[in-house]
Amino acid sequence: MPVQSSGQIKITDVIAEFGGSEPHAMSEYYRDGGEVGGGSPNVPTSGQLKMSDFYGATDVIVENASNNETDRSLSTIFGSNWTSSVPKKYVVASGVNIGATATNTYAITAESGMGGTLIIEIAGTATGRGGNGGNGGAYGHSHRDGQPGGGGGAGGDAIYLNTNNVTINVLSGGRLSGGGGGGGGGGGGGAGWYSPTTGGDGGDGGDGQGWNTSHNAGHNAGRGTASWQSNGGAGGTGGTYGNAGASGGQGTNTYYPGRRWWRPSGPGGSGGAAGAAVELGSGISYTLNNSGTVDGSS
Repeated sequence: MPVQSSGQIKITDVIAEFGGSEPHAMSEYYRDGGEVGGGSPNVPTSGQLKMSDFYGATDVIVENASNNETDRSLSTIFGSNWTSSVPKKYVVASGVNIGATATNTYAITAESGMGGTLIIEIAGTATGRGGNGGNGGAYGHSHRDGQPGGGGGAGGDAIYLNTNNVTINVLSGGRLSGGGGGGGGGGGGGAGWYSPTTGGDGGDGGDGQGWNTSHNAGHNAGRGTASWQSNGGAGGTGGTYGNAGASGGQGTNTYYPGRRWWRPSGPGGSGGAAGAAVELGSGISYTLNNSGTVDGSS
């Protein structure tokens, strides 16, 4: 914890916060001199050192997330301290929820170029965006095949790390979640000989669960207005946190006795891939300590 911000400070208080080598000397404790990092701006880098210079000095720079923040860039949050050797800590406290606004962004990004070490502590939630459901395929109008259902969108990842020396602590009650993949769209029904222009479209796939997106079942397929008309396939269900979406259903064809042929129905679209809890840049490794809930690969 930081050195006290008022009253008498002893050299032992400074040693307790910053460490150092015996026999101790004040010259060990210049800012950016090895023991004291950039998180203590009142400590000079040279010249006279006074004990009062260490009021509020800390060995760790702590930044706290606010509720409903999105797409957090840690290099921006820590500013010039990002590249310094001072240890850093980013806290998502209990009751604080942060997330990603798109499947190609992240709730938290730790960019390259970081100096020192970083702890990301999650007691609230950090969540990737859910993937969109795929569109249902169209009915095969005018003697055409039923159209394939669209694929569900992949869920987004929650955290992107492009630097080493990071530890992620998910505390009891905390949750770190990749977005669920979107469900695939249902295939459209094929046109029949007896009814070449009417039939059922495929149902849209459901959205995946994620930041500001609910887990949705796929939409029901369109149906022909008579028993001999083709039906569309049902849309696939969106995935829950960190899980893939379900594929859409194949459109159906109903054979009408005495007629020569019907066109094939469309296949259902594939479900979207699951979002990861943590995505890593090339050559990056990290440490995860999980006492809460982690959804998706990590």
